[in-house]
Amino acid sequence: MNASVVALQIALGLGMVAMAVSVLFLRNLMASAVSLAGFSLLLALEFYILQAPDVAIAEAGIGAGLTTAIFMVAIRAVTAKGKKKAAPAAPQVPESPKPEIPAASPASADPPAEEARQDAAPPEADAAVEPPQPQKPESPAPDVPDVPVVPEVPEIPASPAPPPPTPIPPEKEAP
Repeated sequence: MNASVVALQIALGLGMVAMAVSVLFLRNLMASAVSLAGFSLLLALEFYILQAPDVAIAEAGIGAGLTTAIFMVAIRAVTAKGKKKAAPAAPQVPESPKPEIPAASPASADPPAEEARQDAAPPEADAAVEPPQPQKPESPAPDVPDVPVVPEVPEIPASPAPPPPTPIPPEKEAP
C-alpha cells in the first residue's frame, strides 16, 4: 500500500475514535447525535478507501443521514414532552397581611364602640384579599335515595317454537 493511504487510514481511525469518545461524554444529546453522524461519515470514507463504494454509499446515506435525522426528531420530541411536564404552575398571588386587632386588656373587657369600628377591617377588604372558596354542591333531600333510575324496557314477546320436523318416510325398495 501507499504511505499516504496508510497515513489517511490512521488519521481516519483516530478521528473515528475521537468521535466515538465524544458521543459518550457529551452532555448535550443533539451534539452527541451530530458527533455520531461524523463518525458514520468517517466510516463511509474508510469503506471508500478500502474499495467498497457500495458499502460506503449505504453507510453515508443510512448511517449518517437517516439515522441522524431519526435521532434528532426523537430527541426533540422527548425534550418537548419534558418541558410540557415541567411547565410552571399559575403564578401565586401573595396574600396581603390582615390588620391585627389588638388584644383586649384585662382592665377593659369591652372596648368603646368607636374604637371597635376603627380597628376592624371593612368587610369588602377581606373579600378582596381572600380568594372565593369553591361552593360544595347541595346534597339531595334526605328522603331521596341515591339509586340510579333505570328506564323501563318493554318486553319482547317470545317467538313461537318452530314446528317439529316431519319424519321422512323410508324409501321403498325397488321390486
